[in-house]
Amino acid sequence: MNKPLGLFILPVISTFYFKREGLKLHNFLRYSYFLTSLFVLFLLLFTVCWVSTGEPFTYFTIYKEEMGKIDRFQLSIYPKQMFFKNEFGERLHGYHFYTVLLALLFIRKDNAKEVLPVFAWFLMLFSLVEFAPHRIRNFTPYTAQRIFRYFVMVVPPSIIFVSYFWNKLRIHNKAIFSFLFVFYISLSVYWCQDSTRIARIAFGETRTAIKYLKNLGDVNIYSDLDFILKIERLENKGIYSPNLHFWMNAETPEAWKEKFLSVQEGYVVTGGPRLPYYGCWRCIPNLGNFIPPKNWKLVKEFNNDLYPPWKLEPLRIWYVKR
Repeated sequence: MNKPLGLFILPVISTFYFKREGLKLHNFLRYSYFLTSLFVLFLLLFTVCWVSTGEPFTYFTIYKEEMGKIDRFQLSIYPKQMFFKNEFGERLHGYHFYTVLLALLFIRKDNAKEVLPVFAWFLMLFSLVEFAPHRIRNFTPYTAQRIFRYFVMVVPPSIIFVSYFWNKLRIHNKAIFSFLFVFYISLSVYWCQDSTRIARIAFGETRTAIKYLKNLGDVNIYSDLDFILKIERLENKGIYSPNLHFWMNAETPEAWKEKFLSVQEGYVVTGGPRLPYYGCWRCIPNLGNFIPPKNWKLVKEFNNDLYPPWKLEPLRIWYVKR
């Protein structure tokens, strides 16, 4: 519940609760206990935000600019991921969907009553998270920009849905169950490992660059916000001075050049990967066909393997002197 999207669980819970218990007064009173506990949790969240940031509604206001139009591209994200690799080169979401769709083929009249409510739960959460507009501007609906991140809310009901059929198969045919389940788990391990590839590359290269800078001692460091934040978060047997770290923000090579050319002295970190699930790859300081001035010296270049769009240039460390 630490994000506004957590509120989408409310209509799902409400629907199933009153469907089962009925629309009676004492059931509304019981439901009010749940709403009260939810209110207390959000009140605690607002209090913590107020103390730490000075803004009690930080988790709501932070989404003001982080929005994308609900257009053809947005609506095509999940259908594409069902049959093709996503833009980061992994198939985990598609593989998950295949399993849900295969389970649908085994619904029979005798188990429909048990399993369809769980599938309805899956569909309701999926529809609310993926397609419900979070904001409307000039009659245009907007939703979270990186919508696929929030698929995690859909995973629990879909796992319960699929597990029902695994259990039915185990009861009726243990031999086939054993073979298929081992195959299923093997594929799961492979695709889960594959989905961590970008995180391993992104964090690995960033960590290596930070260790290199740490060995230089107390020096001025200039880069994008994501890199600067990791300097202060990663523990590398030393304490960094925040007075020596400077983050810049831009989204085009030209804008980055203008920012970095203003640096008088220090180490400038450009290019490299950032974790695209949480970062903005347009915000990575890629310099393009940059011809460095005479006072710029390339002191370190890391792995030059490229992974568009989240790694368009090798991670480089430059030394700038007056």
